[in-house]
Amino acid sequence: MDEQLIVAMAVACIAEENGVDTKHVVVRSFKEVQKSSLEQYIADKGISYHKYQLGE
Repeated sequence: MDEQLIVAMAVACIAEENGVDTKHVVVRSFKEVQKSSLEQYIADKGISYHKYQLGE
C-alpha cells in the first residue's frame, strides 16, 4: 500500500473519531516525528505498556 494512502486513511480515521467532518480535513505535509529518549528506551527494551487517560 502507498505510504501517502496510509497516512490519508489514518488522518481520516482520527478525524472521524473526533467528530470532525472529513470533507474539511486537508493534509498539507507529513513528517516522521522523532521518538523521545523514553520512547526509544521502551522500543529498544521491548517493554509493553498501556496508556490511560482520565475521563472528563
